[in-house]
Amino acid sequence: MPAEKMINEFECGRVLTRCETGRFVTIDDEGYPYPLPMHFVYAEGIIYVHGKSGGEKIANIERDNRVAFEVDENLGYHAKGDSPCNVGTYFNSVVVRGRAFMVTDEVQRRQVLTWLVYKYAPHLNAADMPDETIAKTVIIGITAERISGKKRERPQENIKPDTHCCGHEHSQHSRAGHQHCCCHDHDEAEHNPHSCSHK
Repeated sequence: MPAEKMINEFECGRVLTRCETGRFVTIDDEGYPYPLPMHFVYAEGIIYVHGKSGGEKIANIERDNRVAFEVDENLGYHAKGDSPCNVGTYFNSVVVRGRAFMVTDEVQRRQVLTWLVYKYAPHLNAADMPDETIAKTVIIGITAERISGKKRERPQENIKPDTHCCGHEHSQHSRAGHQHCCCHDHDEAEHNPHSCSHK
């Protein structure tokens, strides 16, 4: 099993850009971590999430804006021999520790929502977003104070071409983090309910 390796900040940014769901962690009023799976966008060095006003995560941020954010990519499994102790995962992972802030500028709020639509529902990118809906949406930014990442790479000799729906062969390594064939556009209109529904 290959050893884990640290990845640099540039590679961390690429992982953050590829991943579709992250774990947003705030601190509750008893000092416990409060993690939520969230849709997000990483742009200009800042992580942005959105949701409804009020709720526990907002109260947590207003009381203590120290937060964490985690993303990971599962690149496959490795098993050597007959022992379960020799089973491992090829992966990329990034942990961000930083401060959360509310995005209040209306131009910036609309820009972040446009980025989110483009990431998760690109076929709706040209659709209008009603002002009243935007006004009810909370946009949270996360600035990183510390960012770290790790990876365990699949050995190159174990990477085999994989045939997709388009009939083309793609390296398993090159398509890491992608959930659909890269040769076609796919509708991604269904949003993760966690992005808005958690309080």
